[in-house]
Amino acid sequence: MKKSKDEFLKELELTGFSEVVTVTREGSTGLGDHHHPFEAKALISESYGPQGVVYLVGRKG
Repeated sequence: MKKSKDEFLKELELTGFSEVVTVTREGSTGLGDHHHPFEAKALISESYGPQGVVYLVGRKG
């Protein structure tokens, strides 16, 4: 089941992810292995096509 933006934002709020940011990535790339100095929850796939992507991320910690 696909989650709506509003459902995702509510889930972030209920689970303590108080910082929400919008991220923009160029096309035909992927995130690969990476680390964060905080817990992150995103509404996106880890790879995307030539058009790029804009997505929401909740940060905690």
